[in-house]
Amino acid sequence: MVKEESSCLTISTQFNTTSLTYASTALASTGSSYELTGRNRGLKTAATFTLPDGSGGNKTWNETYVYNDARDYLTEFTTDDGQPAAVQNWTYDAAGNRSGATYDALNRMSARGTISYTNDILGNRTSKTYSGVTNNFTWDVLNRMTSYTSNTNATWSYEYRADGMRTRKAGVGTGTVETLYLHDGQMPIEEATYSWSATRGNYSEIVRNGLGARGIDVMERVKTGTGAGTFYSYPVYDGHGNMIATLSKNGTGFSFGNQRAFDPWGTVRMWLSGGYAGFPSGRYCASIGHQMDDESGLVYMRARYYEAGSGRFISEDPEMQGSNWFAYCGNNPVSRIDNSGRSFVDDWINANMTLIGVASFGVAMICFTYASIYVSSKRPDSIIQGVRAATIGLFCLWLSDGCADYNKLVQIGVGLIVAKFQLDAAVILSACQAGSYTAAAKAVQDLSNRSLWLMAFMAVMELEALLL
Repeated sequence: MVKEESSCLTISTQFNTTSLTYASTALASTGSSYELTGRNRGLKTAATFTLPDGSGGNKTWNETYVYNDARDYLTEFTTDDGQPAAVQNWTYDAAGNRSGATYDALNRMSARGTISYTNDILGNRTSKTYSGVTNNFTWDVLNRMTSYTSNTNATWSYEYRADGMRTRKAGVGTGTVETLYLHDGQMPIEEATYSWSATRGNYSEIVRNGLGARGIDVMERVKTGTGAGTFYSYPVYDGHGNMIATLSKNGTGFSFGNQRAFDPWGTVRMWLSGGYAGFPSGRYCASIGHQMDDESGLVYMRARYYEAGSGRFISEDPEMQGSNWFAYCGNNPVSRIDNSGRSFVDDWINANMTLIGVASFGVAMICFTYASIYVSSKRPDSIIQGVRAATIGLFCLWLSDGCADYNKLVQIGVGLIVAKFQLDAAVILSACQAGSYTAAAKAVQDLSNRSLWLMAFMAVMELEALLL
């Protein structure tokens, strides 16, 4: 029996028939502290981690985070994990570009240390050169990366479906392999890898994800060939959603694997077991379905690819959020998360989106039921109530969908107001046909008020865009 309670993962090994309770042993834990005094920004200021070290003991380490006062940018990271670079500091220019690199007037990175980069006019990275070798990137007209050629002359191609979600990855040069991806909405549910041929042949590995309240709750791995079998793993996440370990059933007990620690930007600082590459592909921000591409070292975040080493995306934000369209999470990767590669939200918002979405869906179903009952009576006053119930139901349904991508909420807000205008017109028409002119007059007044709110809403959105 395994359960996760707040920040401590425990396993219950023996049932006490007298007290009717299980004896529990702590396996791993994480804890965080936040700024709740002074400026009271709610930013994460410290974290503690404990994981099995792979040799029968535990590894515990602490981290602290410091931010600037003006924009909440992360400026310092300190840890006692025993690895190099235990203290790291960053500054930023006026455009929000992180120190340690060179940028042009369009915020495109051209150099970082001994690494040089080239970019196209749209901001997409086209090459990365270091130690005398060059990696190349190509893009389609929708600014989606279609191929990556590594310094070993292996070329990987990528394909996407209409909404931009990646469906296929194929590599040629170091052994031809192909990986196909299936999604439930925008969450990955299957990752099938084949030794590619014209007939596709037999798969070498299939990973299926079980989705739950935490995002990906369980992984089924089916292997053929060497080490063939079906294996089940349960992700262990830290407070940010990074997969810091996997828990697997081993006979009558459980065993840990893939223990790793990340720096604030997503670079793996240490491995307590397992390695950098291979299963599982979900590592940094894995709970929301982001995947690491071992061939490039980039994290696929749906709309874009993220480079942890530079703390930036390698292409511009299609939503154009903020003033720097390459910056990751507004330069605050500790307290924010980017679900889609299009826009970031604060961690606490992301954690509550699922609950809000489920509740909104339930309310929508209730409203639609009442709307059906009202309309079925065929009385004019009941039809008006039915239209209103349907309006609330539509709002809740769209809100539920918007919770999957926080940036959708702004778009949905405008769309809902416009849809409500149309429904208001239906209410006015129904009221007039029923001879209820008082109700019609009230509906007209409501419509006028909503028009003013719409203009105010749009003004606030424009102001926010300018300030960010």
